[in-house]
Amino acid sequence: MATRLASWLAAGVAMLALPGLAQATSINSSSDITVTWTLPYTGSGAPVAAATARFWNFQFSGNSVTFNADITDTSTGTTHGGTDVRFTDFGWTITPALTAVTDTTSVFASETGGSIPGEGAVSLCFYAGNNCQSGANGGLEDSNNTGLHGDPTTTGQFGIKLTFGGALTSMDFSGFDGKFQGAWPYGSIEGVGVVANTPGTSGAPVPEPASLALIGAGLAGLGLMRRRAA
Repeated sequence: MATRLASWLAAGVAMLALPGLAQATSINSSSDITVTWTLPYTGSGAPVAAATARFWNFQFSGNSVTFNADITDTSTGTTHGGTDVRFTDFGWTITPALTAVTDTTSVFASETGGSIPGEGAVSLCFYAGNNCQSGANGGLEDSNNTGLHGDPTTTGQFGIKLTFGGALTSMDFSGFDGKFQGAWPYGSIEGVGVVANTPGTSGAPVPEPASLALIGAGLAGLGLMRRRAA
């Protein structure tokens, strides 16, 4: 019995290390976070779709928060035949629930809710095409092809204001999804960004509810076994 419960608990802990489990970054007034996407296309000589996003200067006021964003397309690779790689859509999930967003970017439009094809739903999405679900014609260009498709810049710097249903002093970000559009023959590619907190911020992986339940059950079982042994 003891061996079985110990194995069960170990399996639950191991699940937290598996890719795909939800991870949340806790945001407060001192936060300064960086998100990087690196998504190689397949094939010899194919480009690498890459971008970096920085979010900082978080200021909480009542039921809203403002912060700065700096997004850069860092894609690399061949430019043969005009193979540019544009960063067209990105978004993430926010806790607590978001009610509105305003921003100062001239490159992306924004919306609350929606989804990025291939990645799923997000609370907040920035997009260069018709919406987050389709039509990505524009965005941030890679440095080798500025202006090739009317995309004049590689970097977007802007301010963001998020509004919530009630007062708050902190929030969580998770699931940073991004989408790139490569010139023919590469097409679109989507993936999840990697989050790095700068020193002094309070970010930590947060397991999904199912994983928490598994660990909790394992701990409860061990506690019961100890009581029986006593």
